Amino acid sequence: MAELKNEFFWSKTRDEVFKTCPRQYWFAYYGYWNGWSESALERTRQIYILKNLKNRHLWAGEKVHECIQRSLNNIWRGIKVLAVDEIVSITLDQMRAEFRSSRSKNYWKNPKSCALLEHEYEIGLTDDQWKEVANHVETCLRNFYASDIYDGLKSHPRGEWLGVEEFSSFYLDHTRINLATDCAIKEGDEIYISFPFISPVGMVIVLQ
Repeated sequence: MAELKNEFFWSKTRDEVFKTCPRQYWFAYYGYWNGWSESALERTRQIYILKNLKNRHLWAGEKVHECIQRSLNNIWRGIKVLAVDEIVSITLDQMRAEFRSSRSKNYWKNPKSCALLEHEYEIGLTDDQWKEVANHVETCLRNFYASDIYDGLKSHPRGEWLGVEEFSSFYLDHTRINLATDCAIKEGDEIYISFPFISPVGMVIVLQ
């Protein structure tokens, strides 16, 4: 397997972080590198884990995003999408498993496992507050899969799908520029690009 290298490149997110705080930029993109490795230095491992902590709201958003991404990839490839009840059930089961792993702080042994800020800093939350997170995920999923947007994507010709969650790059003045789109489809002479999934339908840009 080729060695994974931390190469410099430009992206909108990186640019914003650097302008906010160069120290934050270093921790976010360089200080953590290889922290997932068994041979990582203790400080590097700590930076990696703390960098990847997420609060319960970000965690919920990630789970919704992952579900939508899988479904759109399946539609694009002609694979049948599961019924929404099954999608919700599988997602909530995954969340329960990740919750238990995070609560036991398993991420200190397995750095790539789920690491929730509430567990690391032992923020006391009631069972009802955690249930609100699960209920919110279920509501978001059911709303998306019942939406006109999803119906339109589901019926869109496979040949006009341009990509789902695809990363691309180009070079400008010898610097690599990275970008990613959540979903891109073609309708006639127009291209519809959605990025990012800041809401169940995202932000859509039309190119003519």
